[in-house]
Amino acid sequence: MPKSLLLIIRNMNTVRAITREHGHPVDRYTIMARSAITGIHKNDKQTFGLLGKFLGWWEKVMFENKLRLENWKIWLGFAFLKMLQMVGKAPSMDTVKQLIEDEEKRLEKL
Repeated sequence: MPKSLLLIIRNMNTVRAITREHGHPVDRYTIMARSAITGIHKNDKQTFGLLGKFLGWWEKVMFENKLRLENWKIWLGFAFLKMLQMVGKAPSMDTVKQLIEDEEKRLEKL
């Protein structure tokens, strides 16, 4: 693995640890995904010209819509979970948060 890639991974781990300490205030996955989509078309020869710029714009619009759809699904899932908690059919939110944190820690070790 190239040293520059190791440096990037190390910096990403540092940023991940800092955001975890602050309670995940930033949606870093969305920010990195948007940056990647913008970077794809930055120096691509196909993006020159009107058609290329339109296709790049269209891809970005479609990507933003997919992000919104995923965020909506997450919101809907939490709303459904809260509804189940109100009727006594789901564990408390603290228990769910603890399960999510345990799963994140397990996935980080992989």
